[in-house]
Amino acid sequence: MKKKHISVICILCSFICFSIVLMIRLIQKKDIQKAAIQTIPAFSLPDVNGQQFTERSLQKHTPTLFLFFDPECENCKEEFKQINIYRDSFPDCQMVFVSTLPENMILDFLERIDFQPSANMFFLRDIKAELMQTIDVKGVPSALIYDKNGKLIKNYAGQVKIETLIKYLSD
Repeated sequence: MKKKHISVICILCSFICFSIVLMIRLIQKKDIQKAAIQTIPAFSLPDVNGQQFTERSLQKHTPTLFLFFDPECENCKEEFKQINIYRDSFPDCQMVFVSTLPENMILDFLERIDFQPSANMFFLRDIKAELMQTIDVKGVPSALIYDKNGKLIKNYAGQVKIETLIKYLSD
């Protein structure tokens, strides 16, 4: 009987220790991901024209919006429509739109909603969701706003009011 109690206690202690180790690793992973996005992370993704686009492709000293989207997402569609309507209100900034879908689906989406990209807009394909994992994007739409020095100002999960994007890109 004593051996059975000792075995149960040993198993319970092992389970508790294992759970603590897992929690510590999860916390450490979150801290690493949080630190990784404090500045624009290194990345290399193809754009919708098949050209490689990296963080070095971005203009220096210019605020940057990263917007992760899916053409089938209703909130994403609405956000694009609002960006289209208020495009003249945006400050001098660059917008990087990222999707995991193939270029034809992205281009069809832009055509369907009559979205006319401008020179400061870049459409990238994150087929393997590598950048999404680096930034810890859990769903779409998600937006990250970086200041002119490449420092993270805001990180949003879900649809963001256009006025909010404009405000933080203007600071």
